[in-house]
Amino acid sequence: MAWWAGGEGEVANLAVLPRHRGRGVATLLLDHVLERARQEKLGALFLEVRTSNARALELYRRRGFEQVGVRPSYYRNPTEDARILRLDLTLPQAPGEGAARPADSSLRATGETQL
Repeated sequence: MAWWAGGEGEVANLAVLPRHRGRGVATLLLDHVLERARQEKLGALFLEVRTSNARALELYRRRGFEQVGVRPSYYRNPTEDARILRLDLTLPQAPGEGAARPADSSLRATGETQL
């Protein structure tokens, strides 16, 4: 789920069912959001991510997001800080962005996607 207003956007939630993790689904979802954000000519895209979510942090880093802040005790169950990340969409597209594909192409054939 993502939204935009005033020339900026926010990724509110990007989630993949556990049985589909590690197959490139999150990358496809994020790349779709980035493509739409660029079509809308947004200047920046923001999101929050748990500090312990190393896989998500690496995905966002590969797409050019940079940490711009921290929200202490933002998450519950368990309580954890959130890193605030920002992607400057006025810069050229990151190398390889949009090129990733899931290891199992059957995901696209079934249309099974959940946010």
